[in-house]
Amino acid sequence: MRKSKDRPPVENSLLAAIPARELETLARKLTPVPLDYKTILIDDEDPLDYVYFPSSGIISVLAVYADGNTAELATIGREGNSGFQEMLGARSSDVRLLVQIAGTAMRLRRADFKKALIELPGFQAMMNLHLHTFLHQVMLSGACNATHSVSKRLARWLLTMADRTNQDTLNITHDLIAEMLGIYRPTASKALATLQKQGFVSVLRGRIVILNRPALVAYTCECYRLIRMKTERNLSSSK
Repeated sequence: MRKSKDRPPVENSLLAAIPARELETLARKLTPVPLDYKTILIDDEDPLDYVYFPSSGIISVLAVYADGNTAELATIGREGNSGFQEMLGARSSDVRLLVQIAGTAMRLRRADFKKALIELPGFQAMMNLHLHTFLHQVMLSGACNATHSVSKRLARWLLTMADRTNQDTLNITHDLIAEMLGIYRPTASKALATLQKQGFVSVLRGRIVILNRPALVAYTCECYRLIRMKTERNLSSSK
């Protein structure tokens, strides 16, 4: 979190990276809202009325299929925002935004978001960088799902959750992992057992604790490091 006499305190990294004067202008339009677990913020085909900037917690971006099944395309934490569809001119959503880990967010009306993109150049530049980062995450995640083993994909997903929440204790279940990775629950349990056997994680009821982050990073596929490097590089380039 950044604090100074010149700018309001914010937890979201994108908002923290824009110029102080622009943040002061934008802050008048931002509304703090809770992110309650399993809340659908925007569903497939819903109008895009708001953009969310998480301060904590995780939002999953899910593809929704005709039979009701879903698959995770990307995650949004305090490093990002949900405005990727608005940035591309969409008025209704093609995905579901589901709160995966509870937290809080700053919410901005679509009209105010679009106006800020025109009137605030620093904000526009930051949103363009984030769109690039987000699309990179989606494309690399698709390649990862097609190429790498379930246990390595799970390792990447757990590390990403830890990065987004800044915590190594994650309140997640086997069912949630299966849903997010698009696999069956027994497959998720088997992959978790593989990671636990090697001492990377501890699996508890409703919780997973990362015990050895360096070893888990070394074990997971290259996709985790590529996505993390892209995110960090784009955020640092704004400073």
